[in-house]
Amino acid sequence: MTLTCQDILDTDLSTLSTAAKSWKSMGERFGELKTDYDTHIRKTLGNGTWQGRSAEASRTHSTATAHEFTAAKAEARAVSALLSAGHKQLSRLKEALSTTLSDARAKGYHVDTQTGRVRVDWNAKPWTDLSPEELRAVKNDPGAVAAAEADWTSTVRKRVQAVCDADADLRTALVNVTVDDDGKGSAHGFNGGASGDISVNTAERAVQLADKGADMTATELNGLDDLLARHAKDPTFAETFAKRVGAQGTVDFWHGMAPYAAERGSPRARLLARVREHLGETLGTATRSDSPAMRRWEREMTDLGPERQGGHYAPRGYQVMADLLRHGDYDDRFLHTYGDSLVRFERDAAADGRSPADLWTAHRGTDAYSVEQLDNPWGNDPLADLMRGMSRNPGASTAFFTDPATFDYVVGNPGETGQGTVRDWPDVALPYGGTERAAGHDELGRALEAAVTGAPPGDPSSGLHRGPDEIKVMHRVMETYGGPYSPREAQPGISDSLGRMGAAYVDDLNYGLEDYGGAAEQIGSGRITGTDGHGIDPAVAAGFMRELGRDEESYRIMSAAEEGFVASRIHQFAGTDDVYRAAEIGAKGHGALDEARAEQIGADFRDDAAQRNAKLEEAANWKKNVASVAVYTVGGVAGAVAPEGSILIPATIGGGGAASVSAINEAINNALASDTYDNSGQSIHTLDQFDQRALENATEAIRNHASQGSLDENDFKEKLGRISYEYSAGRRIVDTENSQ
Repeated sequence: MTLTCQDILDTDLSTLSTAAKSWKSMGERFGELKTDYDTHIRKTLGNGTWQGRSAEASRTHSTATAHEFTAAKAEARAVSALLSAGHKQLSRLKEALSTTLSDARAKGYHVDTQTGRVRVDWNAKPWTDLSPEELRAVKNDPGAVAAAEADWTSTVRKRVQAVCDADADLRTALVNVTVDDDGKGSAHGFNGGASGDISVNTAERAVQLADKGADMTATELNGLDDLLARHAKDPTFAETFAKRVGAQGTVDFWHGMAPYAAERGSPRARLLARVREHLGETLGTATRSDSPAMRRWEREMTDLGPERQGGHYAPRGYQVMADLLRHGDYDDRFLHTYGDSLVRFERDAAADGRSPADLWTAHRGTDAYSVEQLDNPWGNDPLADLMRGMSRNPGASTAFFTDPATFDYVVGNPGETGQGTVRDWPDVALPYGGTERAAGHDELGRALEAAVTGAPPGDPSSGLHRGPDEIKVMHRVMETYGGPYSPREAQPGISDSLGRMGAAYVDDLNYGLEDYGGAAEQIGSGRITGTDGHGIDPAVAAGFMRELGRDEESYRIMSAAEEGFVASRIHQFAGTDDVYRAAEIGAKGHGALDEARAEQIGADFRDDAAQRNAKLEEAANWKKNVASVAVYTVGGVAGAVAPEGSILIPATIGGGGAASVSAINEAINNALASDTYDNSGQSIHTLDQFDQRALENATEAIRNHASQGSLDENDFKEKLGRISYEYSAGRRIVDTENSQ
């Protein structure tokens, strides 16, 4: 039964309180009966005067009866506690609903208490108090009126749903608390282990359903999913569920549900996808408990990793659990420990000549390495799933990648011979046939993003966090991908992550380029960039910038970050001579990126001049878009506002604060979201034309700034010449040989 607003308003919840008191009294009475029974019955039976089989049977029965009195007391008190808790929760939620209805009416809205729908009541006082002109203005904006009605309706219905959910949980708890699960006394007696906690009882109901496994009906599976969905963030529910099911039980349950055996797109497949999400979220919450029972659960789950969960071609424990790591906020320590265990298992297998593909994808055929059709329907790479989990848990990701051996194996460090300890990320075996490229590269990139920024990818609201460990991992990223044996090209899909990592350290990269010759500190580069470079080696900075520039996607992202960062510096130092030093430093960074991109385009299209020119034009004109949206003037920020962005840059803006930092990222991400390029009626036919256009774009912010001031033409020409020189210097730093 679905409750309406009116049902809730009409309900007298005081009966719950009265019933709670009655159940408490009943519990006390059961205790008194237990005392009487022990005194007058069991004492008499145990005085030794009655002997024989009948006496033995009577004494055995009396023990069971005595337990049932104790259990009845426990159950009655638990019911009392549940009713009392339910009364408090439902009363609070009912009051919240009543307040919302009152607020809506006070604002001039009518609420249909049967449907929860809210509509403007033009006869209400807030509207009749308006002048005719004011009322006409309101009515002439029907979109705003409809939006307000929809907002109020949504709020009212959420309040109603909260009551319905609490009512359902109380019902589940009251049913569960009477189930005799103590294993003592009569088989269907009172529940001596009854709990008065609603969360514990709803979790136990979820356990009862999970115990049925694949025998659950669709209705029961939906019921389990509903419980998990509504309580995944409840620590008591989550821990109770995880402990009662156990580590092996968790693996057995999810393996037994055969999520990849369901027909693709079928209702069952969609339902199992929801269960995966909510079960993962529930387990994630459970691992955040420090209780001995959960620490034991984590150890046992880790120990199950290498074990086949069935026959020779069944998935290993790592694969089953990793499938659930795709969702949820898991404890950092558990993820780190689990990840270390998985990597050790893979590396030990590699020493025996078995690749990740051998471990995670079983095959039909006469031997374990047959290349015939895949026979393991799971076929998932557990390390890729682990990376997805770590991307949502930056602390775990940072700790995981700080280990040099782990970094070299997972990320890749081929070394001079190209035969270093590099993981061969396997293609994903699709449960519906065929394979796809190693999606793990995408997940690896996002996990690295989390590790070096301290924030989940795509969630800039959490802010940029760069502690010693994050910086340490970023330096390894720069050294690896900016070195002579970069694995970037062998990891399709990672380029966007590399661009975002570079964006998060754009200040250090700019400082590194300034520090060629070791002069950055003496010439005050740290004051302008806002960093001391965190010990970055200039050659490493140049190599990483070169690698970012070579790839189209990372070039787009890093160019935008460079523009935004430099613009923030210009805003910071507006009105001082340092504003032009900021422009010089930024120009050098732009020059490094542009040179690398031009060289790569030249190499990629050496024999196709038309394609080469088109790519050069695209790169130059895209940077034009970036320069135009992130322009800072003496007065502040100018630029389009974008939806929530996906990259973070470090920006210390005097007087601007968080609002200015937000505006930078909005402008950057607005440019990144653009799929069009403004050609401005110009075509690029030579590398020199690209150089000129790129230089114009790189200096647009400072030229716009200068136009707001009183600098005379000759002075600005001199300063612009210096900025242009630094742009060329940046290009020379990363220059290898233009491939034209």
